[in-house]
Amino acid sequence: MFTGLTGHPPRGHARRPSGAARPSAAASLPGHFALALQSEESAAAIQEALARCDAARDIAPVSLSVERGQQRVLSSDPADASAVAPLMLTTTDVDLFKRWIGAPDESCRAHAATYQYWPLPTRAWSGRSVSSRRDFTAEEAADIERAGRVYLFGDSALVRDYRDVIGLYHGTFEAAIYAMDELSVMPGARLSVVGAPAVLLCSKFDLHAPGQLVLHTPCHAHFGSVRKFCGAPSLN
Repeated sequence: MFTGLTGHPPRGHARRPSGAARPSAAASLPGHFALALQSEESAAAIQEALARCDAARDIAPVSLSVERGQQRVLSSDPADASAVAPLMLTTTDVDLFKRWIGAPDESCRAHAATYQYWPLPTRAWSGRSVSSRRDFTAEEAADIERAGRVYLFGDSALVRDYRDVIGLYHGTFEAAIYAMDELSVMPGARLSVVGAPAVLLCSKFDLHAPGQLVLHTPCHAHFGSVRKFCGAPSLN
């Protein structure tokens, strides 16, 4: 099951704060799309997925206020005591998963830093027939991991020949949905998003500097309104 991406944050990218919950699969992303705000394609895909999910009908959005000096997490790992319980969405369709939590191809092509960020596989896919994950060699598995990162968070056309084996290798793709009516992060507070790739659905988001919303996993956010108090916020 694919629940995240491994990698090392580029220079200047936020790292996990001391004492915060450890991500199950920390990811590093170019900063300009680590938090994707109001992505229409992603919003439509999430809305459609929730409409088909029976469990979503029982989810009542909550209000969360992270108070001054507090450190809280939003996490898909039950051991992390998530401040808001996630609704887990799964799919075997890598293209749908890209719409949920990935980067649009057009956006990646328009930004050279993103376009060149993820290393490409060392070779094109051989095209050989495989029936299960156990059939891949270690070298093939490493290239599929590279191709998966490019496919989801870069220009998928660069690794189109890997599309089917990415799905076969990972099997299931999983995203954590956090639904909130109101979210407030107060001065000196920190809210970290960890674990499975995440989608934040929030009607109203208030961020009081120097409060922080810190991302350790790919995250799309759909906010009805955003208010910033006392200067520029920290979105890491």
